[in-house]
Amino acid sequence: MVNYTVVAILAREEEAVLSALDGLSQKASDKSSRLIVVADLDRVRSLCLSYSRALPFSAFAYDNPSLLAEMKNSEQLILLDAGKDIMGKSVGVMNNLPPRVLYTYGDDLEYRDFLISEASPNILNRLIFTPDWVKIFPYPKKLEVTRENVIDLMITIGSITQSENFDQSLPFALVGAEGQDVREDEILRIAKHLGLDVEVVHDSSKVFQKEYKAILSFDDLGFTDAMSIYYGLPFVCLNEKSNFLKGLKVAGYILKHSISS
Repeated sequence: MVNYTVVAILAREEEAVLSALDGLSQKASDKSSRLIVVADLDRVRSLCLSYSRALPFSAFAYDNPSLLAEMKNSEQLILLDAGKDIMGKSVGVMNNLPPRVLYTYGDDLEYRDFLISEASPNILNRLIFTPDWVKIFPYPKKLEVTRENVIDLMITIGSITQSENFDQSLPFALVGAEGQDVREDEILRIAKHLGLDVEVVHDSSKVFQKEYKAILSFDDLGFTDAMSIYYGLPFVCLNEKSNFLKGLKVAGYILKHSISS
């Protein structure tokens, strides 16, 4: 069966949804692209009528069985009608059908707790990409700062960053460790024991003045609206809040990389 990316249209603003529809119309000419778009069909139809847009989809589905049938037919752009439960239906597809990459477009903040509930063991690790593509791993907000949790998180980050997408010649930067329940020197000892090269940066404003493999931080450093990838779910979840085609391009790269690896 052809590999699909699932695209959940979470955006509420009309302009953002129209931008997504325009982007999907562009993708319709790419015959190698296969997308399952999860959205509110009534709203999409209404917007297309109001703004003289053509529906870009090649097929429509209303539940997992009808979606699977369209996937077996290798339909290029399938719209799965989710009504108002877009995230719930998207995760249902990811948990029960073959797709392995979920791209959520729009503000996903209100869905974070739902994603955490789907993670195992209820820990959602987030990799933030700044506009300049600096990579930041913020400490999970709902994870207690303990020695054991810091070790587990560093093991996870060490595993994630072994790929070719991270410059193996560069160290990690550690920001915001001071004042945490686990002392900075202990975090460094843990990192060294795990074979991670970590430098401490006490002034967060200076952390972007030097190149690092990634930044390990105890907050998001102000990048609340940046592109994110979530780890800890049974599938890869990417979120982009404003640039639909940018997120779709990254999702396509992730899908290709996960297949080739």
